Amino acid sequence: MSRRKLKTLLIGSAGYSCSNESHQLNCCAWSALAVAPNPRDFDIIVINLLELTPDCCDWDAFHKVFHSKVVRDVLFNGGAIIVVGDPRFDMPFTSPQGISGMVPFLTWSGISFEWDNQPGDTIVLSQDRRHDRYREYLSRLKSWGYSLVECKLSAARTKDRTYETVTTIGLATNRYRHHMAFEVVLAKGQDETAGGYGGSRFVARASGTIVFLPPISATPEDTLKLALRDVCGLNICSDEPKWIQLLSAPRQAEVDKRIQEVSEEIELLQKRLADYRSELVECRQPIKLLYEREFVLEPLVLEMLQRLGAVVEKPVESNKEDGWITVRVGGLLFEGVLEIKSTKKDHFTEDGRKQLIDWVQRGIAQRQKKFKGIFIGNSAVDRPSEQRSNPFPDTWAKAAQLSEICAFTTTQLYQAYQKDCLGQLDRDHFWRSIFECDGVCKFDGLI
Repeated sequence: MSRRKLKTLLIGSAGYSCSNESHQLNCCAWSALAVAPNPRDFDIIVINLLELTPDCCDWDAFHKVFHSKVVRDVLFNGGAIIVVGDPRFDMPFTSPQGISGMVPFLTWSGISFEWDNQPGDTIVLSQDRRHDRYREYLSRLKSWGYSLVECKLSAARTKDRTYETVTTIGLATNRYRHHMAFEVVLAKGQDETAGGYGGSRFVARASGTIVFLPPISATPEDTLKLALRDVCGLNICSDEPKWIQLLSAPRQAEVDKRIQEVSEEIELLQKRLADYRSELVECRQPIKLLYEREFVLEPLVLEMLQRLGAVVEKPVESNKEDGWITVRVGGLLFEGVLEIKSTKKDHFTEDGRKQLIDWVQRGIAQRQKKFKGIFIGNSAVDRPSEQRSNPFPDTWAKAAQLSEICAFTTTQLYQAYQKDCLGQLDRDHFWRSIFECDGVCKFDGLI
């Protein structure tokens, strides 16, 4: 099984995203924190403070994305956080109670830091070989404007005898042993008995590191690239300057032509794909006959009847008949009035049948014709069609027969449409079956 990529999230810069066989780098600018990815999904988080203008940052979004719970989820699950630049500034914060104020930037760590703001240029680098990856970066640290006096946990965090400890490891130290570059190891664990004399010692169950790298004698861009290369193992290529983009490399014209051709092919394929997707939506419209209800089902039934050869007159009044249809079969003219019903229940009630009888009477009164009453219903809409029982109880079917109306289901209508699309439906037989039926229509031998 292939090993997963090491994932790094860079907060505070854009334009550096890249990926290779072993590493992946995602970027999020200070102005885009509202759409930042989940920091918990990354192995390393790099916070770039080198060119941060505090007034331009969406601090509310930052507090939502990055807080002490997130930090511990990252650190105590094998991750690391690297802060590049000077972290000694305050940021705005609004409490859940709506109280606004300024808090230290490093509040998200759950650790308080005391700084010495006096400058100097005496630098002693760590000789621990475990810190070799910082050596080139720190070789460019020629002077310093601040150093760390002390750091400690902001508040006790105890639960089930579990508590946290914080340890500082210097990477670059001044003459009086204050750190300019350093690691903060945050550990979570318990006190356990050591030996047989009743003593105890802290045993870490999980730990992680926050690395602090100060500004060095390089441009902010070069400083960040150096940190990403040496600390995170990511080689970031320089962007082409505008003047170099005007030059054409050998064989570039041929490659540019191929890129253009492929781009045009992709554009054409994307258009064809969009057309096919629209066609697919249209093709699947009739399937809605099997599950839709009420206001979506009614116009769909009318459309399917029209596709099967009926002339459809849509209703003009709400809460009245659901439409009128006219069908010519040979020399005969059939005319009908519709009631379209849907229900989650297994059986239709008498309401729909009685309404249909009213619509037949409306046709006599207003149009001076007796129209065939046609009831089309969809029952047990939450279940597959094959799992539905007969929706027309015996009493309902008998009453429909005596009322000289025809009743069938939207499932049968869909089956008729399927046959018609295959050229296997006898349309004349289909319509005669409906208009010559009194009661529940079986469509024997048709669908």
